[in-house]
Amino acid sequence: MKTTQKFFIVFAMLLIFSNGVKAQVDSLLLGVEESPQQLLPEKMGFVKKAFWGEHGLMRTLKISPLTPEGRQKELRVRRTMLKMHQFLGIVTVAAMGTTIYFGQQIKSGHYEYVHKMDVFGVTTAGLYGTTALLQLLAPPPLIIRKDKGGWSSIRVHKTLAYVHLTAMIATASFGRYLATHNYDLITVHQVSAYVATASLAGAMIVMIF
Repeated sequence: MKTTQKFFIVFAMLLIFSNGVKAQVDSLLLGVEESPQQLLPEKMGFVKKAFWGEHGLMRTLKISPLTPEGRQKELRVRRTMLKMHQFLGIVTVAAMGTTIYFGQQIKSGHYEYVHKMDVFGVTTAGLYGTTALLQLLAPPPLIIRKDKGGWSSIRVHKTLAYVHLTAMIATASFGRYLATHNYDLITVHQVSAYVATASLAGAMIVMIF
């Protein structure tokens, strides 16, 4: 076979290959253009949907338009809010521990600590509420991965969240009872505070490590 013929054969093969690649690229680009970009996860909780859904409050008030650029900003806000959520969670655990210490002193008969425990109790409740709202009101991610079953750090974190939320409500309820009645239920109040502190600490630990 002459050199000229070999050249034309190789050139033809390259041309066919390049046309095939171009057709595949055009097909892929066509698919991208035809399919809308997913800006929100398929499923969101009631609160997140009310604030950040397609027709949520943030869209209705035009505070954060549902655009690719807007979603990028929201994801940065989400990252900041979740970091604050994590930090304040640790601070809340410390405040809980301090409140428990004063409560133990009161149970031992040192009633001069009542005012300090009340102050730290209110502070703890405020920190706890703020920490919860930071997670609850944070913008949603692009994708919410489906739970494949079994235990993971996120599932443990969520399970412990139900525990410390229930314990916090119980602790506050028993605390109000103690403020207007005698201290006959102080042990129950103390136990619920221990459960709230331990479960919140555990929830923070599994997300850090």
